[in-house]
Amino acid sequence: MSNKNKNDKKRIEYVVYCDKHTGKSGKFKGNKKEVKALKRGCPHYSYNKKGNLKPIFFNDGHGMCFCKRCSNTFPAKLIEGKTFEDGCNTVIGYLDQAIVGAIAIGANNKTIESLSQTKVTLHTFKKKTYPRIMKSVTATDNIKNKKKKNRNSGNIAYGSWGSGRR
Repeated sequence: MSNKNKNDKKRIEYVVYCDKHTGKSGKFKGNKKEVKALKRGCPHYSYNKKGNLKPIFFNDGHGMCFCKRCSNTFPAKLIEGKTFEDGCNTVIGYLDQAIVGAIAIGANNKTIESLSQTKVTLHTFKKKTYPRIMKSVTATDNIKNKKKKNRNSGNIAYGSWGSGRR
């Protein structure tokens, strides 16, 4: 077994790509078109100088997270159940309208294929990708919460003057 340090772990290439296109101000740099594309695909994470992955978003205290780099907001609470299903179904309905409209006006094959592929990808996201990721996130949060609870359990009088465990 080789001796690997934290910096040798597998890096997420898209995060590295976004970091390369980030200026000293912490915002994306490049021409308008590049910046717009980078903002749309911002992963909301960055690598620090030590090579560790760190979030670049924060909870605003009103149930939303705000990304410092792309200025986008997204819900802090996991979206589940009927709300998630309804949102995906609404977007799929819009994609169906766009596909029918594109065929009716005689749009090129690339446009129709792109819309159809987006619809297929959204179905996969709705049925498989998002539920699996949310299941893992929930399990990880439960483990972390359980560890926090166990760390603070026991006789609080003993060592309460500063055991350094909190």
